[in-house]
Amino acid sequence: MKNHKLLKSIIVLSMMAFLAGCGKKEEPIEEPVEDLGSLEDVLDAFPDTSTESTVPSDVVPVDTVSGDIASGDTVSEDSVSADAVSENEVPAENPSALTVPEGKPQASVHSSQTGPAKITIMNMCGYDLTSVKFSFAGITADGIPVQGDKKLKDGGYTEYSLAEADIYRQYLPLRLTVTCEAKGLSEDIVFPEITILDLDDLTVILSYYDGTYVVETN
Repeated sequence: MKNHKLLKSIIVLSMMAFLAGCGKKEEPIEEPVEDLGSLEDVLDAFPDTSTESTVPSDVVPVDTVSGDIASGDTVSEDSVSADAVSENEVPAENPSALTVPEGKPQASVHSSQTGPAKITIMNMCGYDLTSVKFSFAGITADGIPVQGDKKLKDGGYTEYSLAEADIYRQYLPLRLTVTCEAKGLSEDIVFPEITILDLDDLTVILSYYDGTYVVETN
């Protein structure tokens, strides 16, 4: 019986202690607040990350779209160096320094072939030709006979081998004039000058159109 009363007393005391604990409010724990100072002091603590674009005074602003120099700006004459053009560069407006003997054409076309050159002459001028001569401006003083031993009849052709072709190749392009003697004519036929780019396998056609003598090449 005593044990029963003792147990009952322990239970009652435990309940009273529990109820007393539930009735208390837990006080919040306050963290210490650090004094950061004024707003200006806080802002000064952070570095200034803004960047200001600066342009040197000697740089001329350029329009990024058109590439032109911005209006109102000028380029100083001192900003262009006198040595800007290399000594090895030739200004475009200067003529070529290459010169050729007076009266001779400048060699601008080169042929890889050597030895005699075969030339075909066709007569389509309406006359039988008793003499056909080639003259290269600035090179040959007298005409070179190219018609062979027989007359070159109208509508016919002949082949001529230019033995000293290497001499003429070094002056390509050549200015050719053809002079012919025709049966029934008292005066020579002088065809207009024509430019020859290559002597090898060359065909020269002597023609007559609308009262004008014409020379053509292949």
